[in-house]
Amino acid sequence: MNEFNVSISKISSKREFNDKEMKMFDTFIADNTELIKSDNVRSFVEQVGSKGHVFCPSTFKEGLKSKETFEQSQLLTLHFDSKETSFKKIKDRTEQYDLPILFAYDAFSIGSRNKFSIVFLKDSPSSSLKEAEAMQNSLMMMFPEADKSCDDVSKVYNGGNKVLYFDDTTPAVSVDMLFMNMSLHLRNRYGATNYKRKIVEFSKTTGVALNERKLPEISIVENFTEGIKENINDK
Repeated sequence: MNEFNVSISKISSKREFNDKEMKMFDTFIADNTELIKSDNVRSFVEQVGSKGHVFCPSTFKEGLKSKETFEQSQLLTLHFDSKETSFKKIKDRTEQYDLPILFAYDAFSIGSRNKFSIVFLKDSPSSSLKEAEAMQNSLMMMFPEADKSCDDVSKVYNGGNKVLYFDDTTPAVSVDMLFMNMSLHLRNRYGATNYKRKIVEFSKTTGVALNERKLPEISIVENFTEGIKENINDK
């Protein structure tokens, strides 16, 4: 497997941390970065998934968590909190669109309310904040049930009390695989006529360039092309 770096707290918990406590973690999580290798990936999954360690998928320079000090991100994480959305339903969708989950965990579900998080491993670290945000945003388009705050690649996540799934082969997701399957998902969801409107929205939000077919190019641009609105009705 590819090694990856992650920000993780050293504090375990048998309960969900409240908002005030999570703000505390938000201030110092960047101080503790761990390199995860093949011989300690299971330990990392258990720390987060069953021992309640708070983590952030990204790492930061100078021990300060901000967009300016963003260093890299190699994990993609989504959190769900709903009565209607089950882990099985989400996992079935990841399999349908060939997006293998690294691990998933129960995040202290209460009663009939399902609270869980799923984590994907990228095949290489994103050192560009734009790239990391674009990949996270593409997941959000495929899984709109996820917590809206998950579009932030510097989000700090509560750990859990039970590992729901772990693939010890450590499968990875590539940017081209993710964008291709996002486009397929949008086509299936919105139809062949309307799905490219959604891709245009994605491009405007993330800065990912589109090719002549109005599908994502695997590149990031700082300034979005002004003429894109002229093509919004393309079928």
